[in-house]
Amino acid sequence: MLLIGVLLFGNGLPWQRAADDPYAFVPEPENTVQIACVGNSDLYSGFVPPVLWGNQGYSATVYASARQSLTKSYALLERVFATQSPELVVLETDMLYDHNPQERETPRVLARQTRAKHLGQDMRNLASVFRQTGAQVTPGDFPSIRRTHGYRYSTKVTRLAMPDYMADTGEREQISAENRKAADRILQLCRENGAQLLLVELPTVTSWNAARHRGVAEFAAARELEFLDLNLLYDQMGLDGAVAFRDAGNHLNVIGATAVTAYLGRYIARQYRLPDLRGNSRYANRQEEWVCYRRFVNGNV
Repeated sequence: MLLIGVLLFGNGLPWQRAADDPYAFVPEPENTVQIACVGNSDLYSGFVPPVLWGNQGYSATVYASARQSLTKSYALLERVFATQSPELVVLETDMLYDHNPQERETPRVLARQTRAKHLGQDMRNLASVFRQTGAQVTPGDFPSIRRTHGYRYSTKVTRLAMPDYMADTGEREQISAENRKAADRILQLCRENGAQLLLVELPTVTSWNAARHRGVAEFAAARELEFLDLNLLYDQMGLDGAVAFRDAGNHLNVIGATAVTAYLGRYIARQYRLPDLRGNSRYANRQEEWVCYRRFVNGNV
């Protein structure tokens, strides 16, 4: 079982402080990304591309950074579509209620951010690693965002007494006009590039509720978009919220992320029927990464 021994590895990685975290863009070999995922720290903590590959054979990459805005996500997707042809874009909907000032970033500014001097060695080597086609993958590469395609691994468990945070009060929280406009730009960009858009809300106790669910559900229905709110599906995911978070209910740990990814993979397989790429020689590294990731998580390094 994938999670056997998962708690043997301490608290995970010492990720950079949110304010110092410019990482978001993962360079991948051209036309190898089936599913492009954009969002904030909820996404990079809660979705595991190697697990999706192992279960369904889908190649996914997470393009996310702390408190990422819709504007930044749009700029990242522009860069993705320059070299990739994803069939599906997953947008994490927590960003729709981000009240930070909109980031007025040009591609040049965004590229400069990804080269910031405070990146760790893994990040400094990111581009060169992915240019080395057929580079050998070993369990020693994990946990590393260059091998997890944007996922950030953590074994830390903060035990919670789970509140009924999704209790329906009948209220609806309106998405701001600015954020609706930014989300519509992302939708248009996806349509222009032949990608379907799926709205997903990952489990988060601290920033989600039924009023926000209703606001996004209405936004999605008006645009004929699929919206999957995983905060309503703990039982279906087999997710124990008491041990699924690395902090006070905001970000998932590897236990929660693995359960979320397993459910989301099954959902995508039912709804979108993407081709299984396992066995395709172009994706040999994805298979090696999955095998080594699983060995790492199971403690067999």
